Amino acid sequence: MEHNEIEKILLGFNDPNLPEIFHFEDTPSAIEFQKIYDFYSVTLKNFSDYGFAPALIYFNNRLDQNAFACKRGGYSIVSFNAGTIIHLNNTFNTIKFETKNSHLDSFLDTNVNKLMYQFCLHFTLYHEMAHLVQNSSYLLRGLHELHKSNEKYDEQRHLLEFDADQFSSLCLGTHICDYLERIDPLDQNPELTEHVINIATAALIVYILSFNSANKAIYFDKFHHPHPSIRLSLIVQTLLDYTYDSRKSRPANGMEKTKFVIDAGNIVQNGTKSDIVISYVKILMSNYGEIKKYIDGFTLINNKKISLATDKWNEMAK
Repeated sequence: MEHNEIEKILLGFNDPNLPEIFHFEDTPSAIEFQKIYDFYSVTLKNFSDYGFAPALIYFNNRLDQNAFACKRGGYSIVSFNAGTIIHLNNTFNTIKFETKNSHLDSFLDTNVNKLMYQFCLHFTLYHEMAHLVQNSSYLLRGLHELHKSNEKYDEQRHLLEFDADQFSSLCLGTHICDYLERIDPLDQNPELTEHVINIATAALIVYILSFNSANKAIYFDKFHHPHPSIRLSLIVQTLLDYTYDSRKSRPANGMEKTKFVIDAGNIVQNGTKSDIVISYVKILMSNYGEIKKYIDGFTLINNKKISLATDKWNEMAK
């Protein structure tokens, strides 16, 4: 199905709350939008065993940075705000990110900025896909990624968001392992594993900490979404554990995880020249115990009360 054909389906829902389709065909970024649409349409089909077919993806005409998942008329839907693609394009086309390891960069089949851009897109797609896998009652309203200041605390939404982040991190970890297998099939250069993980972690730092709620003081039992700094901590932990287990047959230890955050933070800091990394590290140092306690307070595996995407991932992996 072509992207513009989805408009007829959307109109058939007669839902004023569903944002209109973004017609990218005549925009300067038409080729990029088409590539993303084609790739992720196939991705959704490849995950049909997860139980959310028929599924479709479309770009909506909202220009803020957001995405959502919902169910309408028997369809499972993932929608990216056009503003998300525009924001990521602008970010990774205008800011030069460097790893300071040019000898390792030479093994990559694309540049660092392009990899970071792709990792951010993948994370977004898989996070929204996780909401389809969860198949919660919230899908009838649509699960959006950004919160409003007047939202009341919703413990179940926090659980679903943590689960979606974890599911997305596992999927992203698979992409990283597949990529490493392609550029270093015999694992002749072990440093490449750390190098690519650093790039992915840097991308997620840039992306997650660009959410509007990242500027708020850290909070725990507030709003519909956990604070981005808390989400980022879980995301990085899951990504490192998965990739290390896949590539090295063991989880990353505490010192290695700290080093990844530092090295990835340097990539971000040297590129953006901003204080986002410093602010994030300060939050971690001041609230590490509370953050860990808060995340651990949610049953993110084998939750008996609600269907989680991570459980489905583990089931399919077997």
